[in-house]
Amino acid sequence: MTSSVKDLKLGFTFILRGIKLLFVIPGALKWAIVPFLINVILISTSLTYVLTSLDEIINPFILGLIGDPTGWMFAILSKIAIFFAGLLSVVLVFYIGFLISTVIASPFNSMLAEKTLDYMNSSGVKPINFSNWVKITMRQLGVSLLRALVFAFIGIFIFIFSFVPLLNILGAFAAFLIVAFDCFDYSMEIKMMNLRKRLSYFRKNFTVFAGMALMLGLTLMVPGLTLLLLPCAVVGAADTMSKLEKRNA
Repeated sequence: MTSSVKDLKLGFTFILRGIKLLFVIPGALKWAIVPFLINVILISTSLTYVLTSLDEIINPFILGLIGDPTGWMFAILSKIAIFFAGLLSVVLVFYIGFLISTVIASPFNSMLAEKTLDYMNSSGVKPINFSNWVKITMRQLGVSLLRALVFAFIGIFIFIFSFVPLLNILGAFAAFLIVAFDCFDYSMEIKMMNLRKRLSYFRKNFTVFAGMALMLGLTLMVPGLTLLLLPCAVVGAADTMSKLEKRNA
């Protein structure tokens, strides 16, 4: 029981540790700037477009049900529908933005993971030179594209579950587990772990991943914050892997 609580805490605090390390590890901050800028653009354009279009999407639907745009029933239903549609839109923008960012920012996140593991003296990690970085970049781009397609397929079911009470909570938690796994995946790639080893690692350390998912869900309370913190999450995940290695050694 004590070990589970420690694992949950270790996962829950991973972003906070990532923020701190990002300003401590030599040369790490410059590799976080590009993913940060990409996420800023994704957030600002996507949320602005979606949230400003909700009235045009929701009101005609309510009008078709009520038939009277001037009555109090229309006003109440419209506000309620727009509120919940806005919450759903934030989740969808976050998830889609995460998928896009996963592909575009993968080379930079790989370097962040490598620098963190090296700084934490993790076993089996060698400094990456330019030629190795190019190789990892090409490999990581292919992996990220395939991973994004798989996550997009899973996202369809998460979207469907979001309309069902209780299942929507489980669906959101599943989405954050996916993001937590992706943040860890860069470190797994540096460690040259195959798919079987990665899934086994996820099962063995599920409580840690659950804590990470809870923290990611908490950041969603501020729209766009989750995407902005993804570089910190990658660093925090690498730090978490290093701590798990030293604890299990």
